[in-house]
Order: sequence, then structure tokens, then C-alpha cells
Amino acid sequence: RFAAAFALAEIHGPGIVPVLETNLVQNDEYARLATAAALAMLGGTNGLDVLQLSLYSNEKWRRFAAVVALSLCNTPAAQEMLKTRCDDRVPAIRKLAISAQAGKAAVSLAESLSDTDHEIRQYAARALVFFSNPATIPALRQATKDLDPEVRSAARLSLRRIQQSQDRAGR
Repeated sequence: RFAAAFALAEIHGPGIVPVLETNLVQNDEYARLATAAALAMLGGTNGLDVLQLSLYSNEKWRRFAAVVALSLCNTPAAQEMLKTRCDDRVPAIRKLAISAQAGKAAVSLAESLSDTDHEIRQYAARALVFFSNPATIPALRQATKDLDPEVRSAARLSLRRIQQSQDRAGR
């Protein structure tokens, strides 16, 4: 369900939002977070309460995912919510929240690909697939050589997505 919510967000079709909204009431907390993130990426605000809860989770991956989603949601409410993580105990999340407020989340994510914490590198590599920012290509190329196979795999996927996006734009 987690991956499906993101796949639906990438489609951007007119009937996607109602489909996603039905998952906001699921018992599966992972599905709710993924749905809220996908809705935020589409500019929707109806999942912000789920993202708000995730910002205060003890699990860093939840806080990281919420900050990434909010960085893609260009609303005043999202900006306010990002402020709450500008003092996160995890430096990469703190930096991402600050950068996201300045509209530079992709740059921060690219920098996180060299973090000493392999989980942060994994999260960053996975998140960059949603930004399609060519400026992140050098960092992603470097991440394809990471010691962690999850980082390498996610970096390759993000790199392919950016290159496909550039190919489509060049046509």
C-alpha cells in the first residue's frame, strides 16, 4: 500500500485524489502516512493531520518522510509544520526541514546521500525520486557506489527517474 500511494501520486490523474483519500481512514498506519504524503505531493491538505503526527514520531524515518512530503506541499500550513522539525535531534532531518522552508529540499537530500548514517542515506536516495532535480545527479551517481545495497538500489532508481524526466522534457 505504501508504494501504491506514491505510484498513484505520480500519475496525477483527476480521479487519483478520491482514491487516495479513502486510505486516510485505513487501520494500517504505514498506508495512512504514505497516503498523506502522496496527497501532500499533489498539493492536497487533507492528510496534513497524519503528517503532523508523524513529525513527532520517535521513529526517524517517519519524521523524515513527513518533512519530505511537506517540502513538496506548497502551502502555508505545510511551511508552518516544517518549522517544528528545524530543531530535530537528527541533524539530517533538521537540515532538511530548514532547507525545505527555503525551497531547497532536493539539495539537502543530495547532501544527505553522504551522511554517516546509512538509514539517512537510504531515505534520501528514496526521496529524491520525487524531485526530478538534475542538480542531484552527481550525488546520486556517487551514491550508486555506496556500501549499502539499499542506498545503491534507491540511487539507481532515482537517477533513472531523473534521466527519464529529462528525456521526456527534451522531446
